[in-house]
Amino acid sequence: MSRLAVVLLCLLLAWHPSPAVASATLELLQNGGFEQGTSGWSGLGLSATGCDPNSGSGALEIATSGPSAFAQQNVPGPLGDGDYSLTGSLMVGSGSPDVEVTLTWFSGGGDQLDMDFESVNAGDSYGSFGLNTSRPAGAETLRVRIAVNANDPASVCLDDVSLDGPPPPPPTAVPTATTQPSPTPTDTPLPSATLKATSTPKPTSTPKPTSTAKPTATTAAAPTFSFINGGFEQGLDGWSKYGGELRLVGSPVYSGAAAGELHSSTDSTKWAYQTVRVDLSQAYEFTGYVNGGPGMTRAYLRISWYPSSDGSGPAISTTDSTASVESAGGGFVFLTTGAVTPPPGAYSAKPRVMFTPGGASPASIQFDDLSFAVAAPPTATPVTATPVTPPAAGDDADDEAPSFVAAPSAAGPSAEEESDPDAWDPALEPSPMAEVRSAEPESGPEEDEPALPLTRPPSPDEGVPSVWLLAGALFVALLGGSYALGRRRA
Repeated sequence: MSRLAVVLLCLLLAWHPSPAVASATLELLQNGGFEQGTSGWSGLGLSATGCDPNSGSGALEIATSGPSAFAQQNVPGPLGDGDYSLTGSLMVGSGSPDVEVTLTWFSGGGDQLDMDFESVNAGDSYGSFGLNTSRPAGAETLRVRIAVNANDPASVCLDDVSLDGPPPPPPTAVPTATTQPSPTPTDTPLPSATLKATSTPKPTSTPKPTSTAKPTATTAAAPTFSFINGGFEQGLDGWSKYGGELRLVGSPVYSGAAAGELHSSTDSTKWAYQTVRVDLSQAYEFTGYVNGGPGMTRAYLRISWYPSSDGSGPAISTTDSTASVESAGGGFVFLTTGAVTPPPGAYSAKPRVMFTPGGASPASIQFDDLSFAVAAPPTATPVTATPVTPPAAGDDADDEAPSFVAAPSAAGPSAEEESDPDAWDPALEPSPMAEVRSAEPESGPEEDEPALPLTRPPSPDEGVPSVWLLAGALFVALLGGSYALGRRRA
């Protein structure tokens, strides 16, 4: 037993975190040698065929006709704490460009927290560049950009780009929870559990799988359905199109280094769009700057509202911008839909830049600094209150009477329509005019006169009343009786 204890003690003393493990770094960029062309990179003026490589079989050309072009790649989080080192090789291909290397740090919500940049002096042969920095507090994602600025056409060649950084916070917190059952056997499982700790150098053996697995996290983050990249500084990320060709251009732009462009060679309407989820309790506003290019006839903004949560199926309704661009060459024009409340039943929307070309000849529009965001709800409530304002105190009641008389009955035709002689059919019913005439004595003023007394003398046209007939009969009977009585006595 003492020998086993000695062995365990030796193992525990022999094991300690290696400085190499503590200082291990990961390669955080994809395709930094451009062996797969432009895969993993986005930007403006990029080509994988215009430059000789510094090493390997590939290199990237960044070309601009003014004012700028760029190549960039987003590094998804989570990011580890520590130092980051960006290195690479570049040379001038043509012209006299200024080259700037930038690392931009973002929070988990997409807000820019910090920026590190460095100007690079490039010559006509490959030379190395580098930028060293550390992660600011709260940074969750990182963007690497190499920008080429020139007033005249220029290009640079880029190769062997690498970003070394610390490994992300260990997702092995869950595995350590699963190793907790191992302390129960305290004899030999303890060394095996401690030997598992030596397997933590695995991040160094699997740096590239972890960095390549992260882009799938960014594609998985796309279904958040939030509006992104309205200024096209991240290339065409987040944007889709219907018809035509969606491009990234460096000129004309409203701000920044890039703008979006829709190019058309047919006469059908095209649009660029994103799909977002909406909250029925909020109001939204879609804004942006649109420039009319040659061959266009109309451009405007539109929000299409959908009952589904992913923009599928038919739209419930649409909301267009209050103005539109209807001529080319006027520069960027600000357009807005104003604050709009989603229609009942809408759970997603597609903010669209609509483009109507003049025909089948080439046409285009450019758009920049687009935003789809929560806004203050529209203040249209006072308008609905004005129609129910009560009448003034001095108004007569008779002034309101015609409105009741003129109001049509919902139950059927009015009395005037029912008594219309033109609508009478003699085959179905007697003439309504005859009914009106027969009803005149009943509706005349005689209804209000008192009943005639029985004692008044009868009028010639009223006949003999029954009282007089009875009196006459009694009188005749008396006369007949007296006559019969007189004859007996005689």
